[in-house]
Amino acid sequence: MSSIFGAYNFLEEIKNSFQNKQWTINESTLLVLKFVFFTIFIGVFVYIFQNLWRKRSLKESPFIISDTFQIYQILEDSLAYRSTFEFSFSEPHTFLVKCSPKKLEKNVITLELPPNIKPTNEWINRKMFVYLTIFYRKRPRYYFFESQITSHYQVKDFYYIDIKVPSLLEIKQKRKFFRIETSIKDFERIEIYFIDNKRPLKIAQLPTPAFSFQKESIEDTTSLSSLPVTIINISAGGIRLGFTNKFKRTHGFDVDDPPYILIFIQFNIEGQKKSLYLICEVKNYSKDYYTANIEVGLQFKQRGRLNPETGSVEWYNVKEDEGVDEIAKFVFIKNQELIRKGLTT
Repeated sequence: MSSIFGAYNFLEEIKNSFQNKQWTINESTLLVLKFVFFTIFIGVFVYIFQNLWRKRSLKESPFIISDTFQIYQILEDSLAYRSTFEFSFSEPHTFLVKCSPKKLEKNVITLELPPNIKPTNEWINRKMFVYLTIFYRKRPRYYFFESQITSHYQVKDFYYIDIKVPSLLEIKQKRKFFRIETSIKDFERIEIYFIDNKRPLKIAQLPTPAFSFQKESIEDTTSLSSLPVTIINISAGGIRLGFTNKFKRTHGFDVDDPPYILIFIQFNIEGQKKSLYLICEVKNYSKDYYTANIEVGLQFKQRGRLNPETGSVEWYNVKEDEGVDEIAKFVFIKNQELIRKGLTT
């Protein structure tokens, strides 16, 4: 009992010492406190400003769709065209789950899971990364968004998840660079050279092109089908070309020991003509065993800049994670044109 009274008296002494203590703050301490509070205020202000600026930048980015009506229209198209949704719980993704859209409501879109995937309660409210591919008249459009799973349920042998309708859609593919299917008629001029050495220093050193195309020389689109070379798709990182069997044999193109390919490409961006020399490396190919025609996937390895006064070419390596800026812009503008046509027709 005495120990309890002793502890009580000790606490009373501490209480009285705080009540009788007169606290004083000198001028230097006051300045330090003011500085600390000012620093905290500035930090909070900068954090809020950066978040607001980021949201504004996202909404103003040409790769971002933030209009609610347009987002719902795209999601409705995904239902109409039986599109493919692919999602993962990690980014970069290591495994993607392919789904098909079932229905769209005010705030959620329902996805049907593949037969081998069974959702659990641990999925609820988890952040997910979703890729959406919609084919409009055989032309794909690619979108990406982040969302959350709000619920899941089972109907007979099928499993479904409800996910939140996103506030932002991003024009983006799973691949490193955004690509579009295109045609040779989208370019002003194309020349293709098969070269042994990687970097010709003078344009005069170039051999006769194996293939040459000028848009102004083509009278109608029907003559395009007779060309020995076609452009399948293009991105900032590379290009995919189609070669006829006759063209391949004429120039001795061997897919098992391919040469480097130099492409001169000319196109318009917002009224400005761009001309690029690109050295490409063959990365993959596919063959039509009925016609023996081939498609070759090329990666841009170097880009050349011509000095018009000397005729010499200055070469620069193309970084794998950056690609070619001018082509990235060209691809984006073409994709926007396709989107506008798709939304208005």
